[in-house]
Amino acid sequence: VQALRNEYVSGRRLFLRVLPKIIKGDTDKFTSTLINEGFKWRSKVIVDRTLLVDLSPSIENLRKGLNRKWRNHLSCAEKNDLEILEGNSTELYDMFISIYREMHKRKKFVTHTGIYEHRLIQKDLPDDFKMKIMVCKSNGKLCSSCICSAMGDTGYLVLGATSNFGRTINASYAVNWKILEWLRKGNYRWLDLCGINPIKNPGVYSFKVGFTGRNGKDVQYLGQFDAVENLISFLFVKCIVLMRLSYRKTKEKLSEILYSNIKDIRNFRSISKLL
Repeated sequence: VQALRNEYVSGRRLFLRVLPKIIKGDTDKFTSTLINEGFKWRSKVIVDRTLLVDLSPSIENLRKGLNRKWRNHLSCAEKNDLEILEGNSTELYDMFISIYREMHKRKKFVTHTGIYEHRLIQKDLPDDFKMKIMVCKSNGKLCSSCICSAMGDTGYLVLGATSNFGRTINASYAVNWKILEWLRKGNYRWLDLCGINPIKNPGVYSFKVGFTGRNGKDVQYLGQFDAVENLISFLFVKCIVLMRLSYRKTKEKLSEILYSNIKDIRNFRSISKLL
């Protein structure tokens, strides 16, 4: 932390922001360390929540700890003719992109996820640091995919997507469970589901809560910490953040309008057929 501050804040006179993937409440030493190094905690910023799955129980007990409905969906998925590919290749990542694009077209959500940037990062990383990619197929059709990054004692569920066909055979349950099994075999202690928002994304929230079941807990990250010495850098970042916020709100609003118009057109066509 000190080296980062010395290099970017004191040396390059830049604005430095860190959002540690550290759970709030476990210990205060990380917060005090950041503050002692000149970082300021942004108390007004909403702190992200996530779900942590404890991987220390046996695989049998982990399965028993799943939400009953989630476990039933997993059992149904396992009865289907599923093939799960795993690795870290660009080819597998491109399969994920194909599934993600189909899911995005179906859900019509506003995305801020840089799936193509992640692809470039994956390509440049050394093999030992590449993300784990799992792709589920059935009869040659792409069904679902998860991408996981593992560091220290924790695995992070970075990205996930399910195709239209995959939804009909519960493929996402099988591929997420496969990620959990892989992490446990690697002696990782935790699986971080990387964020929940029951208000903005209730469907994904419900899926993750079912996956966590009795095996985990709802937690918060430490939050946002900023360090800056140069006024120009501070003002520049402030303007960029405001512009980005405005852009995202506009994008979300346009998406809502477009989706509403699409539904109106569909309703109009349905009424026309009845007439």
